[in-house]
Amino acid sequence: FGSSPKSQGWLFFCTETDPRQVIPRMSPVAEDVQQVTPRDSRTKPCGGIHWPGVEAALDGEPESTVILASLAGSTVATLTLPSKSSIRQLKQVVQRYLSLPVYTQQMIIGVGILGDSRSLAEFAQTVTMTFVVLPYDTGMSDALLSAARNADHAAVEQAMRSRADPNVTTTGGVTPLLIAAHNGHFEVVRVLSECGANKEQAMQDGATPLLIASHSGHLEVARFLCEAGVDKDQATQEGATPLFIASQNGHVEVVRFLCESRVDKDKATHDGTTPMFIAAQNGHLEVVRLLSEVGANKDRPTQEGATPLYIAAQNGHLQVVRFLCEAGVDRDQTTDDDATTLFIASQNGHLEVVRFLCEVGVNKDQATQEGATALYIAAQNGHLEVVRFLHSVGADMNRATQDGTSPLYIASHNGHLEVVRFLCLVGVDRDQATRIGATPLYIASQEGHLDVVRFLCNAGVDKDRETLDGATALYIASQDGHLEVVRFLSEFGADREKAMQDGTTPLLVASQNGHLEVVRFLCEVGADRDGPTEDGTTPLLIASHSGHLDVVRFLCDAGVDLDQATPEGATALYIAGQNGHTEVVRFLCEYGADLDLAMRDGATPLFIASQNGHLEVVRLLLAFGADMERPMKDGATPFLIASQKGHLEVVRFLCDAGVDMCRATHDGTTPLFIAAQNGHLEVVRFLCHAGAEVDRPTQDGASPLYIAAEKGRLEVVRFLCRVGVDVNQATQEGATPLLIAAEKGHLEVVRLLCGAKVDTDKAMFDGPTPLLIAAYRGHFEVVRFLVDAGSDLDLATDEGVTPLYIASKSGHLDVVSFLCEAGADTNKPTQDGTTPLLIASENGDLDMVRLLCEAGAHIDQPMHDGTTPLLAAMDCRHFEVAHCLCKFGASKAKIAEDGTSPWHIALENAHLEAVRFFFEVGGCKDGPHVDEDADASVITTTI
Repeated sequence: FGSSPKSQGWLFFCTETDPRQVIPRMSPVAEDVQQVTPRDSRTKPCGGIHWPGVEAALDGEPESTVILASLAGSTVATLTLPSKSSIRQLKQVVQRYLSLPVYTQQMIIGVGILGDSRSLAEFAQTVTMTFVVLPYDTGMSDALLSAARNADHAAVEQAMRSRADPNVTTTGGVTPLLIAAHNGHFEVVRVLSECGANKEQAMQDGATPLLIASHSGHLEVARFLCEAGVDKDQATQEGATPLFIASQNGHVEVVRFLCESRVDKDKATHDGTTPMFIAAQNGHLEVVRLLSEVGANKDRPTQEGATPLYIAAQNGHLQVVRFLCEAGVDRDQTTDDDATTLFIASQNGHLEVVRFLCEVGVNKDQATQEGATALYIAAQNGHLEVVRFLHSVGADMNRATQDGTSPLYIASHNGHLEVVRFLCLVGVDRDQATRIGATPLYIASQEGHLDVVRFLCNAGVDKDRETLDGATALYIASQDGHLEVVRFLSEFGADREKAMQDGTTPLLVASQNGHLEVVRFLCEVGADRDGPTEDGTTPLLIASHSGHLDVVRFLCDAGVDLDQATPEGATALYIAGQNGHTEVVRFLCEYGADLDLAMRDGATPLFIASQNGHLEVVRLLLAFGADMERPMKDGATPFLIASQKGHLEVVRFLCDAGVDMCRATHDGTTPLFIAAQNGHLEVVRFLCHAGAEVDRPTQDGASPLYIAAEKGRLEVVRFLCRVGVDVNQATQEGATPLLIAAEKGHLEVVRLLCGAKVDTDKAMFDGPTPLLIAAYRGHFEVVRFLVDAGSDLDLATDEGVTPLYIASKSGHLDVVSFLCEAGADTNKPTQDGTTPLLIASENGDLDMVRLLCEAGAHIDQPMHDGTTPLLAAMDCRHFEVAHCLCKFGASKAKIAEDGTSPWHIALENAHLEAVRFFFEVGGCKDGPHVDEDADASVITTTI
């Protein structure tokens, strides 16, 4: 199609579809094909096709030949129809085969538009008509949608005559045809279809008109759409077909029609749900029966393994279950987790389904992967009648799951008293425990089911039976705060002091969890109030730890030992201070707790509160008179630990309270030092402004600046430099802040210190400089910066070790390359004469040797004993290095002070590869000087 420059309409040029496929009654004649070139650039040129020989409806009737032409005069098509045909019928032929709505077509002769009622018999037997296709009128869209909603087929037809687009959609993707199909308005569906509506245009979720009609049970609409040739198996985005949706809603006649139309009866949704499954799920017996009759798969499961029988049993559809079983389905087929049909029916309490399944012989004790049987799941959900019935047919009443949970246990867990009563009545093991040792009484006590607990105790269960970790029913009830259960068990004679394996008693665990009434009751009946666990924890201590003030108050009023401590020395006040429970701390202080009672390591309540930054606790303890200078055994004070942890407000408060800011530990660590070490800038800033000694070192001579540099605390270093610290202050070994920063590779710290005019060549007492130590560690960027800052490239240690030597020895190729390029002396030896090249040769570092040779190192420069790089490489069997040295001109005959040459070393050590190597390079001209111990056979063979 293309737009005409002479008209607002559209010209029909051609179809790219082979007419032999679209219109089988029309036989194209190749020689009659005329080429048509549309004027509009949006259309593809193609041949207009001559379709002669359209058969008359009745043989022998007069015929008319219609030639359809474009406005340009090119022949589009030639049609032969009965002469009595109307213009409307001509348009219908064009619509049928070319999908052009009748109301958008116009047939023109001369300047007159032909009306639809006019007959071809009015014209010559062969007539030429100009064929025009008009555009849709978008202004008619709302009228068409409204007419479709109101089932007004006359209004729909009028809208189409006004050239409304039959495929217009709402914002949700709904077309007029979809609306009509949903409402079952057959005449509207027919009119829209005749006017070119797309019968397969779907909604956003993939629902087609056929699916919508099937969903609503509109048989005539569904039949019409199928006869019109729509795809009967087209599915939604979730995979639902028209048959699936009709089965889901129980529309038997629609299902019957679709099956007769040969749709795919077993086509499933994406989760594996088939029409049979969904019909069984919803209890549509007649649909299930019909699908079965037409051969649908009755056992096909979903992706989770659920079959139609399973889902029918789950939902209690007895008649569907009965029909499927009589139809021969697999009654014991399981889901992916091995759940059976009987299991799911029992789970949901469908007694009649359970009864029927047992009558047809299903396995009553078949379990899931976790070991749950039908009886178990019925007991879990409290379905007494199902439990009673399964017992009557012989189900195993004591069979447990894989974790040891029995039907009685799970019924007790969920508080199903009548089920518990029945199970006990029929003689199940009342003390049967899980793998962790939990009994039905234990779990009922844990869940607070008093009636179940009372019944079980009266039934004679062991009331003090423990779990594997020693917990009893009374313990677990105390832990969870079930006062009435605790009261009943205690009155029934349960052991109130029986503890867990770690010594935790019911009173202690109740105190831990803040269950005041349980604590009160246990104390009133004589529980040990001070009894500790194995680690020394008492009820008061654990209540203080958890911040339960009311429990702490009650225990203290009950006369517990206020200062009883753990073996490590922790008291209730210490633990409360550690966890920041201000009100508990206040109460204990008011009650007379020892404020300065310390741990074995010397930590007091004030110390631990300061360590954890609990300012209000610190403030409170000082107000009650705690010693703020009392140190740990290592000399650390509350002020120092607060500085170490960076708790600025605690530091500020203690300082305002008059603490000694410079008091150090036994190794000389001050608050400023420890704050700098941990990078707490604000604490460092506060201490400096408050008058702390900024250069005070530790016993080994490390200053705050030194430790900040070592740890890479850039901002702390920057601040300390600004306040005027000694940037060159060294440790007792002579290490400066710059040296330690260089060793650790902290480039930005190094840069900052150099900017503070430090001595870049200040060495340790044994000689290493910052540059040497950075080269040793391989910190390339630090090396580069120090060299650029003017460090001496060849400054050596007392033993003559230079930065180049140590980098060569350590294998840092990039550092060596840089130092060589910067002008370092490649031949400067150590005190024993070892050069960088010799040490690299001795280490077998081929790349390093090559680099040094290329940088101009002396190939044969020996040590004081005459050992050359080649001798060193040969002695260590580094033959590739030796070969490289020879390539750079190393002397193969150079001998050491003892007269040995590389050749002699090879012979004396029976180095076969070395001997072969020297033969290859011509280095064996010297007479052999062989020790008596050399392997003569090897040497002789080689020679």
